[in-house]
Amino acid sequence: MQTSKTTPYKAAILIGYALTLIGCLMLLLGLIGAYDFEIFSFGISSGIRIVASIAISGCLISAATHFFFDSQEQQI
Repeated sequence: MQTSKTTPYKAAILIGYALTLIGCLMLLLGLIGAYDFEIFSFGISSGIRIVASIAISGCLISAATHFFFDSQEQQI
């Protein structure tokens, strides 16, 4: 496969990994008491849900991108 086609996939995978890592680190820091989760609360949603959604969205982005990347490789 050409590198010009794989570059967007690799970038999306790295973004997904970065979001997952950032979300997990924020959860860990919040749980050990480095900051209060309430600074991330929005509306009726608690702060821990907002922080956890960052990690979950990163995981979903990288998983979906891996799926599409693999399906593109199998077509060749």
